[in-house]
Amino acid sequence: MSELQSRTERLNSLRSTIEKTQSMLKLIDNDIHHWEEQVKQGKLNKKTAITDALQSSLYICYLSQFNIDQRQQLLSNWQTKILQKILPIRSNFNLLDILINEKG
Repeated sequence: MSELQSRTERLNSLRSTIEKTQSMLKLIDNDIHHWEEQVKQGKLNKKTAITDALQSSLYICYLSQFNIDQRQQLLSNWQTKILQKILPIRSNFNLLDILINEKG
């Protein structure tokens, strides 16, 4: 009986190890998908990196004293009257998207 119990414990230990390994593999797979998406997004953002930096700087330096509606209006004016005439701009610029890189 002791041999059966020993084998059962070993089997349970192996099952536990397999479950933990599968869980880790799922986490790794999620990380891989996240970073693949980040690389793809980075390639898209490469075209607008200079304009993103300019808009972010303008937003932080000059727009902090205005309310959100005024900020949006001024940013829109900068985009249409100045920036898009000389550089490619992101159609959906959002300062938080530029500053924060959250893993979803």
